[in-house]
Amino acid sequence: MRGVVPDVRVPDGIEPITAFRVWRGDLFLRLHSLNNETQWEPDQWASAHCPRSRHTAPDDHCTCGLYAAKDIDLALVLAAGVLTSTSPGDSMPATAIVGKVELAGKVIEHDRGYRAERARVVEILPIEGRSRLTESLAERFGVPVGDQIPTESLEPIMFRAFRRRRRPFRMSIPTVGPARGLALRR
Repeated sequence: MRGVVPDVRVPDGIEPITAFRVWRGDLFLRLHSLNNETQWEPDQWASAHCPRSRHTAPDDHCTCGLYAAKDIDLALVLAAGVLTSTSPGDSMPATAIVGKVELAGKVIEHDRGYRAERARVVEILPIEGRSRLTESLAERFGVPVGDQIPTESLEPIMFRAFRRRRRPFRMSIPTVGPARGLALRR
């Protein structure tokens, strides 16, 4: 039978995808993307744009879009990276803020996360010892404070990151002998 469509019901609405995200939070209660290209605002959807081209973000052939992790573990790795790279001497101290976001519009799924056209903050998850800033940010953004992230879940990740940075930099120079037609001279 040509032209007969089976009884398929169209959903009334599509639910946004909930994922985890890490920002840099500052003392002015602002949330910045880790690449500092987007400042997130309360009660608004953040919109992605491509810094290199005029196409709509996210694009299948580009890396643009608002990033979010599928699970908390990846978000904690990103948060630990922010916490170990922040220096007390920074002119504007910032700390890692972990939270949940809703993704909407075009969303491209990857193995460990998503790239989305739009996203908004829906919950802030406090890192133990940083709850005061977290609670203030949650209040400013009008979102609930979620379960506390214990520092012991971040410590092993931060220790690995710290050890990697302390290793001496070694540059390996390939030794190419006359057999290959090149000789290295110092």
